Amino acid sequence: MPKDVDADDFVRALACAATRVHRVFMNIPVSYGPQYMIYRERAYCYELYHQLRIAWPSERYILNGELDKAGHPEFADLEKAPDLLAHVPSSMNDNLIVLEVKSTKGIAPKGVRKDLKTLTEFVRNKRYERGVYLLYGSDGSALTKVRGIASRW
Repeated sequence: MPKDVDADDFVRALACAATRVHRVFMNIPVSYGPQYMIYRERAYCYELYHQLRIAWPSERYILNGELDKAGHPEFADLEKAPDLLAHVPSSMNDNLIVLEVKSTKGIAPKGVRKDLKTLTEFVRNKRYERGVYLLYGSDGSALTKVRGIASRW
């Protein structure tokens, strides 16, 4: 199957998996009381990974979380490991998806630019078929903020 079709399948499965992540993994209560809720990207990513493994049972690609690529000569300049990768380990020709995840709370230009830099680097120079930027949370203005930051990047 062509990589663009595989990437489309992944994105459909991602949409399905994201709807299955329960809000308890998005907004974590802390011990001071229910009024203190904190968005924790890592907790969300772990559950998203779990749900994505169920929704996308690929026999070709492997889903990895925060794979740092240490020791790989083509990734020596990598500043940050992306949140999720879908690829065939040991093959630079079968890199499918690089995924960055961001909470809609506290969207900051510096963090968005860093994520966009990572996605761009993987797609342009590391031969990933597609970069995906997933926003989660309840701030409806976050997408507009990210688009504004991206347009000035």
